[in-house]
Amino acid sequence: SDVCSSDLGDKAGKDAGENIDPTVPIKEAVAAAVAEAEKAALKVRALADLAMEEAEGIGALAGEAAGKVAG
Repeated sequence: SDVCSSDLGDKAGKDAGENIDPTVPIKEAVAAAVAEAEKAALKVRALADLAMEEAEGIGALAGEAAGKVAG
């Protein structure tokens, strides 16, 4: 009885292992990775936009100061 149960368990485990479909978890992992990458890209874009705004402001102030000195 023990040998028969063991053999049945081995066969069931082998069958279950052979019938695993890895495509669903892989698709889910890829979708999660893409979502995180998009979030990170948006953060980088926001920081780049902020840096450009700051640079423009600094340039405008420098231009005003140079105009006062020249004028």
